[in-house]
Amino acid sequence: MGGDVVFHVTFSKDAITSIEAVKEHETEGIGSRALDNVIPAIIKAQSTDVDGWSGATVTSTAIKDGVNAAIEAAKA
Repeated sequence: MGGDVVFHVTFSKDAITSIEAVKEHETEGIGSRALDNVIPAIIKAQSTDVDGWSGATVTSTAIKDGVNAAIEAAKA
């Protein structure tokens, strides 16, 4: 909600190894909680099919959409 969120997603041959929000303007304690919790959940699950963070639905969706875009770009 605070603007664009830009991610740097790193992959190994067959896994997501890291996700870093390199540009974000999320509200501390709300959107930032989604960054702190959804990103590790995606890495652990190796999927964006994870729960979002309650109260930060827009940020949670932005994270998942950003990672999905990175996955598609990596496939190309």
